[in-house]
Amino acid sequence: GLLAARIATALEATDHLPAFVRAVYRENFLQDQDIGDPSILKAVLRNLSLNDEEWVQRATDSRIKVRLRSNTDEATRRGIFGAPSFFVKDELFWGGDRLDQALEMAIGVRT
Repeated sequence: GLLAARIATALEATDHLPAFVRAVYRENFLQDQDIGDPSILKAVLRNLSLNDEEWVQRATDSRIKVRLRSNTDEATRRGIFGAPSFFVKDELFWGGDRLDQALEMAIGVRT
């Protein structure tokens, strides 16, 4: 969802981004929730002890919209065409069924 992407973009400079992304993926891919629904995203933010109204408001800032567009352009340039997509170095993994492969490669990269 667009709002989820905007909130994630607003959270980029914080330590909260990884937890937010995991929670949104969990809602979408495990709980089959509509992450386009602001109430779902607000609940995610509250569960992370974040002020939901504040972060939704930040997500509507024009600078966040420009940053998301830039991020989207970079993703397109790198060949991302859907979600979830993961990069390990320059290797693209697409789809939740490829997450294990991406993690295995990431572990190998770090060791």
